[in-house]
Amino acid sequence: MRSLEMRYRDLVEEVERVDHAKVSADQLTELYRRLDQLDCELRTTVAHGLRREQLTRLSEVAADKLSTREAHAKVARDVAQAAVARQAQAAQSSIASRSQARSYRM
Repeated sequence: MRSLEMRYRDLVEEVERVDHAKVSADQLTELYRRLDQLDCELRTTVAHGLRREQLTRLSEVAADKLSTREAHAKVARDVAQAAVARQAQAAQSSIASRSQARSYRM
């Protein structure tokens, strides 16, 4: 089995590879679940001391990066939703102006 340190580093690397514009809520949930499992293992198997401090720092790095990716994903979703709303509003305005133009011609 790989060491706890290697598994934390693997998780950090995986989080860094996540494309915030394409990540799903399920993927983020899975990454958080894995972090929680590693943190649980850290709390239950590693005695206090330098190694635990180092692993705790790795956990904090992973949590920070994951939180940042989650925030960026939310911004990307919000921007995409706003673009769709703007397009729908523009289409609605276009239909309304054409309808109004027709009523003036009659």
